[in-house]
Amino acid sequence: MRSKKLRHCARISRQLREVVLPAIRAASSRLFSINANEPTGASGATITPMGNEVIDGDYCDVWKIHDNDSAFPLHTIWIAVEDGLPRKYLEGEPDNPQGLIVYSDYNTDIPIEVPPDPFAR
Repeated sequence: MRSKKLRHCARISRQLREVVLPAIRAASSRLFSINANEPTGASGATITPMGNEVIDGDYCDVWKIHDNDSAFPLHTIWIAVEDGLPRKYLEGEPDNPQGLIVYSDYNTDIPIEVPPDPFAR
């Protein structure tokens, strides 16, 4: 049986994949603000610009996404102006979040070492 935290992460990941990322992709060919308040995708999500904020030194545009077909209809995403990559994602109301993901360390080298073989003699 999956843990409650694992199920919650899977649900947030599904929300990102099915609602937030398609909305961002829909906006990638034009300015994001042009698509604000336009229905996007099958869900009929509405995108609203909420201003700007600095996340870990990166200047970000903040967008609220209202999804009409979701158990958690409100999403907020912070997208860095410089590279267009997400920096933060919040599911639910800001004062009562249902989930939070903070993205960082893009393009950072991560050393991965193969663990020793426990059966080696």
